[in-house]
Amino acid sequence: MRNFDYSFLKDLKVPSNFLTLTSIIYSIKKEEEQRKKEYPNIFTNLQKIAIIQSVKERQ
Repeated sequence: MRNFDYSFLKDLKVPSNFLTLTSIIYSIKKEEEQRKKEYPNIFTNLQKIAIIQSVKERQ
């Protein structure tokens, strides 16, 4: 079995903008969950449209 060396990770610095983006994505996902609960019909219809468009032949 192969042993992997992850020692380089302890010196790796994560940019602050990456953490900011992660936080923004998390808050957007929470808002989406809340809106799905408030407007389930709209999300169901949007999902149906997205499925049709994803398999529709592109011209």
